[in-house]
Amino acid sequence: MAVILQRIIAALSSVLAAILLLFGQAAPDVVLNVPFAEDSLFQMMDIAFPEQSEGSVSAVMIIHGGGWLTGTRLTHGHAGQCESFAKRGLIGVAIDHRIALGPANYVDMLDDIGYALEELQRQAGERGLTIKNIALWGYSSGAHLALLYAYSWQNVPGNEPAIPISFVVARVAPTEVNFDADVEGAFDSNILRAVHADAPPTVFCYQKNDELVDYDRHAVPMRAKLDAFGVPYEWVEFEYGGHMMLNLRELPHHKIAYDKIFAFADKYFK
Repeated sequence: MAVILQRIIAALSSVLAAILLLFGQAAPDVVLNVPFAEDSLFQMMDIAFPEQSEGSVSAVMIIHGGGWLTGTRLTHGHAGQCESFAKRGLIGVAIDHRIALGPANYVDMLDDIGYALEELQRQAGERGLTIKNIALWGYSSGAHLALLYAYSWQNVPGNEPAIPISFVVARVAPTEVNFDADVEGAFDSNILRAVHADAPPTVFCYQKNDELVDYDRHAVPMRAKLDAFGVPYEWVEFEYGGHMMLNLRELPHHKIAYDKIFAFADKYFK
């Protein structure tokens, strides 16, 4: 049933995209609701391709937040980000993943990142492109999953990603997380214990007054670990705005964060 609904949603989205194209509101290289697995309605992604028609290209994959329990790429409004990446000559992709209310566990969510990477490479290949490397860009719980996947999960035999991960962007990431290990394929979910000398370069963005991800508990020890292991990183702190980083007084700081993130892309996307 889930597969049938996935196909219906994908077909309707394609029709909508074609209609919007007639009015100049959608780019022809945006592909909506692409299934990357068949176990759940949540296993879908949107992809924005650059104008480049052949050869190798880099990509950015966005993983939404929602406390591992809720949320989708649509409710978090990541479509605009994907298109902005495509305008910079990158492939922009936003994925959903199975959620705990699904029900699913964090191992399922990590598997979904791997499945999405495989399908993304296949979709690119159909357009004459090869994705040479990718950045994982996560928000909140999505940042936790991005870090856990890039720092640790991808190094487990059998979990090798279809696309090499060049760097990670972790925004308001919970790091000191200890999930119940009593699940199939249990894996250490604590990012602080996952840091090692060969961890990929990372951009961290934190709010000092975050009401959900306590700065002293998650951010401070994370930075100390990065320094101890010599992991390359950029650190961006905001004083106000809370977990959602919504504060008009600090909007210029968001630009600073994005400037550093794209500087990372210039440096590590080779």
